[in-house]
Amino acid sequence: MLAGINLSQLIMLLIASIFTLAWLYVYIKYNKKFEKLIEPIAKNEFFMSEIFFIGFGIMELLNYSLKSARAKKNIKKIAELRGELYAQYHYYIIIGAKFTYIITILPIAFFIGALTNDFIILMLLLVAIAVLIYYLDFEIDSALSKRRDNILSDFPKVLSKLALLLNTGQSLRLAWSNVANSNTGKLYEEMKLLSEEISNGKTEIEAYRDFAERCSIKEIRKFSSTLIQNIQKGNKEITNLIIEMSDESWKQKKYNVKIKAELASSKLMLPVGMMLFAIMIMIVIPIFSSI
Repeated sequence: MLAGINLSQLIMLLIASIFTLAWLYVYIKYNKKFEKLIEPIAKNEFFMSEIFFIGFGIMELLNYSLKSARAKKNIKKIAELRGELYAQYHYYIIIGAKFTYIITILPIAFFIGALTNDFIILMLLLVAIAVLIYYLDFEIDSALSKRRDNILSDFPKVLSKLALLLNTGQSLRLAWSNVANSNTGKLYEEMKLLSEEISNGKTEIEAYRDFAERCSIKEIRKFSSTLIQNIQKGNKEITNLIIEMSDESWKQKKYNVKIKAELASSKLMLPVGMMLFAIMIMIVIPIFSSI
């Protein structure tokens, strides 16, 4: 014991001091450097975005690469949500946010741990940091999953409408445009974008490939591949192929709904089981206490 402070408190204070000095160094070195990067960030999108230069500074010091396999995978996810133009920038912001949260909150956590001399409080604060970091990735995956679900939900209807219009004698391009403007939703937005790209000079084959890449769903990829083959080989059976795909997609949609219902049911079992366990504890403990 040294002046009322034990060894564990001294260690926590030392760690907190090291992180604080590191934070101050980065703050002094980089507080004016990344203003143009931080300015476009929406204030309600990220917590503490005004000090993200801390994270960017650490990234520069560590020579953090955006060309690693993991980085490319995450940038591709963001591109699907926000478009290729700003995907790398947004990923850079997320990594900067993570480093900022870590280097800013860690010293606070260790100082609190030292002041309270409570290792459990320190662990809870460290877990809170980990949850905050995890949430940034979870938010992207959740938004991506929701987007893909929306696209798949509209896909059978889109195929049915396309087949119907092609049967009336409309060209694929005209039928596509009519379906794209018939409703709202993520899939319809992507279809409208494809029509705009073709109108602006992009070839149909390139437009369909980019459409499949943006949607990034195997069913859409198969659909786009079928349309590309139709353009390249002049397949006259395109209407029948789309009808077959429509039938398959409706069956798949029904199956997906069934699976989701089963998953929702199984998720309900967890809180019910926890409640039953709590009730059993409340009953059993008094019985054993009275023996």
